[in-house]
Amino acid sequence: MVTAYTSLSTSAAQLAADLQVTPPPTIAGGEEIASTIVTGFEGLADVYGRGAQTLAALTPGSAADLKTAIDAVEKEANGVSPESSQDLDPAVEAAVQQLPECANLGS
Repeated sequence: MVTAYTSLSTSAAQLAADLQVTPPPTIAGGEEIASTIVTGFEGLADVYGRGAQTLAALTPGSAADLKTAIDAVEKEANGVSPESSQDLDPAVEAAVQQLPECANLGS
């Protein structure tokens, strides 16, 4: 799990950095959306980085102790992760895909 969390942290940090130099979507509120997503990935990088350090230092007495530590990291990660579009109406998702700026989303 330490290796997995370290990789997640590194990937989220790199994605945040890549998104920071990518122009925001040219829709109403696009800059705010882009900023929120970057902040979310920066948060994930932080949470998983600290989670890797915590798990590396942990000497669990049982599998339940390890699960408790992992559950705590995942709960915190869920609180900072960028919003997803899972709850969007399929018609809205289809309309978004028609926008040139969004054509590759979800690919």
